[in-house]
Amino acid sequence: FGRADLHPVSRKVLALSGAVGVAANAGCYAYVPVSPRQAPESDGAAVRVTLTAGGTEDLARCLGPRVHAVDGSIASIDAEGNPVIGVTWVQLVDGSRQPWMGEGVVTIPAADIADVAVHTLDRRKSYVAAAIVGIALAAITYAALQGGGGNIRDNPGDGNPLTSRLP
Repeated sequence: FGRADLHPVSRKVLALSGAVGVAANAGCYAYVPVSPRQAPESDGAAVRVTLTAGGTEDLARCLGPRVHAVDGSIASIDAEGNPVIGVTWVQLVDGSRQPWMGEGVVTIPAADIADVAVHTLDRRKSYVAAAIVGIALAAITYAALQGGGGNIRDNPGDGNPLTSRLP
């Protein structure tokens, strides 16, 4: 079942469905910086913690070398007020991001934290994504209604195998 076998309307519907999926998964969320003292203390809050240069060195044994920031969720706050993070992604000093392959949670000492950002809904991006989804759904509906029945004709001898008759 290759792409050439698809009806042109089916190709359009698949392309538009892909656009809807991309828009729906587009980043409707953003990391908003807060001061470390304003960082959420509720368990499960999604955060990005940027480390100091010393924090990158101090936490290399837990997070890996050259880790500049971590994304994850707050598992708890320890007795000294340090966040315990369930890390999901790490950002290296060169800017590249990768999934964190470690296990468990990581306690990040307050002295090693340069910045904290909270993962929150970005209303503007959400409105844009909703508009794109709406336009794509309208286009899919239009394409489906305009699709018709294809190229089947009942003209003997036109080369169409559906109209060939056995003697």
